[in-house]
Amino acid sequence: TSGCPRLNYWSNPNISYNGVPMGNASTADNQRVLVNTKATIAGFR
Repeated sequence: TSGCPRLNYWSNPNISYNGVPMGNASTADNQRVLVNTKATIAGFR
């Protein structure tokens, strides 16, 4: 078994779980990366 629960969220320092941020603005912010690259990815054919 795992030592921590699996959550259905990308790392995002703007969201907290049990009072702890679910990311770090400089090293763990996958939500920001997805938002910033969605237009480029949507353009692939």
